[in-house]
Amino acid sequence: MADWDSATYTTKHSPHPSVDTKPINGQFSEGFIEINGVESTKPVFICNATDVMSASQGDRLTIGSAEYIVEHAEPTGVGFMALFLDDL
Repeated sequence: MADWDSATYTTKHSPHPSVDTKPINGQFSEGFIEINGVESTKPVFICNATDVMSASQGDRLTIGSAEYIVEHAEPTGVGFMALFLDDL
């Protein structure tokens, strides 16, 4: 990955979101992207799959002051996970 962006990841099942968040790094994109045949013009955050192994719809990601909800997660097949996002 070229430039790394810092984010905070919280699962939707977290009983204590303010405590159960974890920092992750990845690449944030707001433009067109295609991963494994899935095309999107929505925001996407690509990170190490091991950082978000159980990522699912409804999880949250904060990048700077912007908050997003995970629409779906897609493994890239090369050790990364693409989190397709919606604005919160």
